[in-house]
Amino acid sequence: MGDNGGGGAETYLLGREERRRLELLEQCLDPMTTRSLDAIGVDEGWRCLELGGGGGSITRMLCERVGPAGRVTAVDLDTRFLDELGEDNLDVQRRDLLIDGLPGDGYDLIHARLLLMWLPTREKFLEEMAAALRPGGWLLVEDMDVFPLTTLAEGALAQVWGTVIGAFEAANVAATLGRQLPDLFDRAGLEAVEPVCHVPMFRGDSPFSAMFMASVAQMRPFIVASGGTEEQIAEFEREMADSTQWFSGFAFYSVRGRAPAA
Repeated sequence: MGDNGGGGAETYLLGREERRRLELLEQCLDPMTTRSLDAIGVDEGWRCLELGGGGGSITRMLCERVGPAGRVTAVDLDTRFLDELGEDNLDVQRRDLLIDGLPGDGYDLIHARLLLMWLPTREKFLEEMAAALRPGGWLLVEDMDVFPLTTLAEGALAQVWGTVIGAFEAANVAATLGRQLPDLFDRAGLEAVEPVCHVPMFRGDSPFSAMFMASVAQMRPFIVASGGTEEQIAEFEREMADSTQWFSGFAFYSVRGRAPAA
């Protein structure tokens, strides 16, 4: 994402497209995140840190759950959508986590979704997140793993995903981070580690297929520069728009663990 600082027609269009992509991500992934927050038991008065707040749906949910006695800090490189929330118990910070680090410590909950895979120092950063919890506080990290795409996709889907995954690997983006998270939680000294893995199946012409098409559209120059073709992308879009077909998405790991009590 980029700053929405220009105010012109192009900036407005990019902002609108990014809002739509984030809304699709929320529609597809929020139910799984909600189940993990329910299992943790986020409650009134908690102090929560949301890293990579994106469109703000989980940030808003945390504000509602912790109530007036609680506090939520939401961090992102681009806070334009978080700034719109206007919750009284919310602090929004525009922050580069790799440079500026985490904002404080002593949190009851720290949550990050589809963030760590992009960070080159992801293992060290997870340890820093664990260290920023209060005794007995919870860490919830949710990230993807591409193994269903590499084993189940065929034809144009396999070609497009193969190009994307190869480019991710070349850029040190951890496209298989999901499966590594439980071990990283153990190494960070967390207790009661509970991993859950979801592999959604969906029809074409559905919110999930729209989410994938929006992501591929955003990465189109990146895909072509990495060896993909416009013909492959066009066929990918045709298949994703076909409501008679079923597809498997990436695996979505939701892993929670608790800091040792004092």
